[in-house]
Amino acid sequence: MQSGPQHKALCGSPVVTELEKDLAGPIENAMKKADSSYTAACNAYLCRGYQFADNASNARTVKTGDEIAFHVDIVAGHRPARANVSIVDTKMNEVLAEDFNVTIPALGSECQTKGRCAIQWFWYVPKGTQTYESCVDIVTA
Repeated sequence: MQSGPQHKALCGSPVVTELEKDLAGPIENAMKKADSSYTAACNAYLCRGYQFADNASNARTVKTGDEIAFHVDIVAGHRPARANVSIVDTKMNEVLAEDFNVTIPALGSECQTKGRCAIQWFWYVPKGTQTYESCVDIVTA
């Protein structure tokens, strides 16, 4: 996913500028820049606040059992840390499935709606309170 006009409208220029400046940086760095232009609808801790409206052409159609080649390059090797890959309902901000080997599990009808679901990788470092994440929009066939 990437930034675009909707992302900037909801998250505000200061947050988006920080996210774009350091694509591998923790969300907390961007949130330190948040001002009155940041709205709750941004939800930077869900897919870096990226919006489907800015990424509709990048959505990937998947079906149960599809294996997705998924690689996360953690350039800052902070350890100890926790990581996961989940399928999230971006409307409800709920995890629908997690701890799978990048094989699409059986999902409900929510993911048949474009813009509703994404595969999110998430890396959290408790020592420095740093959150790293990004997403791939998916729609089930």
